[in-house]
Amino acid sequence: MQGKPVLDLIFQIRATSLVSPSNLVFRTGFREDVHDDIAKLKVCDNVVQFGGKVLKMKTKKSLLRTVRITPELDEILQKDAQAKRVSVNALLTTILTKYAEWDRYTERFGYLTISKDLFTSVLGAADNDRLTQAALDLGNRLPKEIILFFFKELNVDTFLAYMTLTCKYGHIAENEVETQGRNYTVTIHHDLGEKWSNYLQHFVGQTMKNQIGISPKFEVIQNSLVTRFVAP
Repeated sequence: MQGKPVLDLIFQIRATSLVSPSNLVFRTGFREDVHDDIAKLKVCDNVVQFGGKVLKMKTKKSLLRTVRITPELDEILQKDAQAKRVSVNALLTTILTKYAEWDRYTERFGYLTISKDLFTSVLGAADNDRLTQAALDLGNRLPKEIILFFFKELNVDTFLAYMTLTCKYGHIAENEVETQGRNYTVTIHHDLGEKWSNYLQHFVGQTMKNQIGISPKFEVIQNSLVTRFVAP
């Protein structure tokens, strides 16, 4: 039986320079003037960014890779790239970045992909007390396991990077980190209701208190959670 025809797809990868967690730079006055220095964390071979406006990073030469794919797969890539109004190269870079930053790690922890409607339905049916207890139990162990697996160390910066990745790829919320000296304000916004805000409060609070020795202050709104703390 003849195999499926294949195409050689050539695409370009732009490699970014990396900085270690020990070289993080924050500039004060975020609210008045968006800083030019964006905190960058090394996630194996990738850079996670959080904080403010993402500006240009130092880059190395791009790499060319040739990948053999089926015409059916090529058609899908062409169609989706056109729908997103990006090049096939840009689409492939996005797909590979997500794999490198997220998929190759979370698949080892048994992460599931479910629809928003299903998650909202389960969340709405959950008992408040049991939901709180679940947040405390998971906050006490899960972030530590994942953060150490991702970053090999547990501190304020790696915790914030974990939250950023979880929001970005897990689609649980959108987050923003503002810094002014040692003072941090983390705003998490979602559209899943007050139950989810309460869950996040207990989950984040338990993690920060037990794992990195910080007792944050919270402001809980129906679809938002504002966390304020002072870094050691």
